[in-house]
Amino acid sequence: LVAGLAGLGLVVVIMVGLYGAWGLVASAILGLNVALTLAALGLIGATLTLPGIAGIILCLGIAVDANVLIFSRIREETARGAGAMKALAQGYDRAWGTILDANVTTLLAMGLLFTLGAGAIRGFAVTMTVGILVSMFTAITLMRIVMEGWARARRLKRLEIPPLLGRVPAPVRRSLLRHGRLALAGAGVLSVVALAALAWPGPQWGIDFTGGVQMKLSAPQPIALAELRAALAGFGDAALQTFGAPTEVLLRLQGDATQATVTALEAAVRAVVPGVAFEQIDLVGPTISGELAWSGALALSAAVLAMLVYIWLRFEWHFAASAIAVLALDVVVTLGVIALAGWEVNLTTVVAVLTLIGYSVNDKVVVFDRVRENLTRVQRVGLAGVVDRSLDQVLARCVFTSGTTLAALIPMAIWGGPAVAGFAWPMIAGVLIATTSSLLVAGPLLVWMARRQGAAAPVAA
Repeated sequence: LVAGLAGLGLVVVIMVGLYGAWGLVASAILGLNVALTLAALGLIGATLTLPGIAGIILCLGIAVDANVLIFSRIREETARGAGAMKALAQGYDRAWGTILDANVTTLLAMGLLFTLGAGAIRGFAVTMTVGILVSMFTAITLMRIVMEGWARARRLKRLEIPPLLGRVPAPVRRSLLRHGRLALAGAGVLSVVALAALAWPGPQWGIDFTGGVQMKLSAPQPIALAELRAALAGFGDAALQTFGAPTEVLLRLQGDATQATVTALEAAVRAVVPGVAFEQIDLVGPTISGELAWSGALALSAAVLAMLVYIWLRFEWHFAASAIAVLALDVVVTLGVIALAGWEVNLTTVVAVLTLIGYSVNDKVVVFDRVRENLTRVQRVGLAGVVDRSLDQVLARCVFTSGTTLAALIPMAIWGGPAVAGFAWPMIAGVLIATTSSLLVAGPLLVWMARRQGAAAPVAA
């Protein structure tokens, strides 16, 4: 709870810093977003678990992203000389297509996750679906009502959305496509390194996939890990990890286990830890772990396929093919980081990867949607020029959105305990990787694929 509140507080600080008073209004509506999502989940009888919390965090990121897109578009229209109401109308109209595409791809994936997944994966899908629908209402409808009401009440001629300190900075032209070949080469090297890490040392599988027992212990006095490890020597390679405080320990034992194993472990722990309390005990048999692995892999594959088919239909094959490649890059490199860091791979990790895929696809849709829009307006500069201009236009949005998402995740990684940190750290790595690939790899790859096929400029479907 403390980690979540700290993350939310950082998001508010960033939004206010970037958008001043309107950032504060958007933050208040974000709070309403969370309240409405929790209320809706309560109405349908959904239980809020760690995957559900992960879904709410991603939905907050999606809602923040929608606000960033809308505010950026309104700023652009105002800079072109549009009046307050016209800037509002055109800003929302131009942002709507991008927001819709990003949310439809995610909703398609969530439908498949719910149908094919099990347990935690289905819980994540339910929370995400509810959260996306709520965020579309709060960002598209409620925020617009507030902004239009304010503009009319104040009879504003121009709708300014300045940052907390100073004015909106003048745009600085940057060429992110200039070093495209270097970016593609770097992406290739990272992919090879990540694949090598997945081969050796390989993932550290958790009990969700190998079977075993996991216990959360707490005691009135600090737990002596050396004594406890000696008492558990007869059970094989039992892993002990302190979390939160020296009085709290996480015990993991991988392999075939039964209820008799749990009873024997409890007795061994009580013998050396006076007053110990078993706050949580998870027992996963080999059959269940195999089913979880299969359902997780199937749901993950189907979700990715649904997202990419939608992008293919909406943007033509050049966009879809580059999205497939860059999304694969994001996932492979993130999995490589997980393997190199030695983070345990369990269902929480699967949820983190699912969350990352949704975040990454959302990022790519924003970039490609701006390319598609510019193709109809500035074709004279050629495909490379259009892509370069589009990347420059979405640079601030990508950085702002990733910054707010990281602000929510970092406190969870530091203070959230082992279970929450097991979600937060892979997500932090994934967000950094996905943002970098969206800005530096997706554009050059799109241009390269189009040129390979002799296409002057792909058009939107």
